[in-house]
Amino acid sequence: MYKLDDTVFNDNAGGTKSVLVVDDDEAIRLLIRNILEPDYIVVEAVDAAHALEYINDSDFDVILIDHHLGGRDGLDLLIELREDRKVDSVIIFMTSDTSRDLTAQAFRENADDFIGKPINRRLFKYAVQDALLKKDLERQLREAISNAKIEESKTLLIAMASHELHTPLIPMIGLSSALYKRNEDGTLSKDALSDGLLRIAEAARDLNDMIGDILEVASMNKNDILMRMEHTDIRALIERLQRDYRNVALDKGLYLFVTMPEGPQTLFIDGKRLQQVLRLIIDNAIKFTEFGDVEIGLKLEAEDVVLFVRDTGAGIAAEFQERLFKVFEKIDMKSGRSPGLGVGLYLCRRIVEMLGGTIEAESIPGRGSTFSIRLPKTPEYNAES
Repeated sequence: MYKLDDTVFNDNAGGTKSVLVVDDDEAIRLLIRNILEPDYIVVEAVDAAHALEYINDSDFDVILIDHHLGGRDGLDLLIELREDRKVDSVIIFMTSDTSRDLTAQAFRENADDFIGKPINRRLFKYAVQDALLKKDLERQLREAISNAKIEESKTLLIAMASHELHTPLIPMIGLSSALYKRNEDGTLSKDALSDGLLRIAEAARDLNDMIGDILEVASMNKNDILMRMEHTDIRALIERLQRDYRNVALDKGLYLFVTMPEGPQTLFIDGKRLQQVLRLIIDNAIKFTEFGDVEIGLKLEAEDVVLFVRDTGAGIAAEFQERLFKVFEKIDMKSGRSPGLGVGLYLCRRIVEMLGGTIEAESIPGRGSTFSIRLPKTPEYNAES
């Protein structure tokens, strides 16, 4: 039972979910109530102070936070709930400002979704349902991983399904939402539509490939990941990564650039797996860098090819560096919280080792980090400098 003032929530009555709407606009609160009831129990808060009182007394499945709350910014409330109070509810940020800067900031502060105003009645309820579903799946996954009886192969499979499938979903969700909003307000050009659809299609292909690989892993009796070795154009791979992450870096005011020798750079390797590793490292570099730049590079040594990602971010304390590539080690240099599963860099190490290489990190707290992937040249290696 939840009890809040004169309202009694029976959490066991048909599994009804509770929603806290934090908005100083009475008309918006009434609209949301009309959209969600009777499928959800809806409680209204006119400002951040009332919201915190309600949250102290009750656990809500979903919290909807408006950007402008009169005396306090909704982002401040979001940060307090996530960082200080460790609230695990689904939190959806609402605003009429649908700029990429604000969207990126809300997601960086661990909002589960972002809804633009004016509210679309048809899409609003779907967004709430979808955010709840993703949160429930995440909780089930955490419970499964924490079960000591799960074999290592199943743990690896679950980790891949949770962490790696999230990577191509980010551009798919973000771009489709941006295209929809720009189409609604009439600012979507033909070129922007073509470019957005192309990037969504590329991410969808990556997602499809990952799902196929995970199904193959599931059919194995051992915890190996299947490698598909082929001649891979490393230059094209790195240039695609720069293109994919350019706008993400720009949203934070960061300069993302590439350094590598002239001419073709070809390795006989599993290019999709190598791209998986680089995507995760680049994503982390941008996430933990507040100002400066991120460099994606390639350098040649006598017997090795070294790919690296260097940033000017927060860096990693020495005591954490030795645990960096262990499974379930979660280090968040920004907030001290770890919303992920702590499997990303572990998977990077496993994949790089299966490719015949090694991965290492060098970091100075406050000055940034460099992650290096060292891969042996093969007879098929081709480079012209």
